[in-house]
Amino acid sequence: MSAFDPELGQQGKDPSLPAFWLPFQDIAGGNHIAQWVTSVERQPCTDKKECQAGEDCVNGKCVPIVK
Repeated sequence: MSAFDPELGQQGKDPSLPAFWLPFQDIAGGNHIAQWVTSVERQPCTDKKECQAGEDCVNGKCVPIVK
């Protein structure tokens, strides 16, 4: 998975950001599937206990904990 910054691209700069592995990807496999999303649907929650490990309940949605 990788991301890019469209604002940098509009400025004529390199818009690419470092790639990263998703937890379900096999490092030894060929993980070449291009996908594009404009938003990520998050699981609704009322308490952190309803979220997966590594997530927190923020404003009613489970979101990744960024360290």
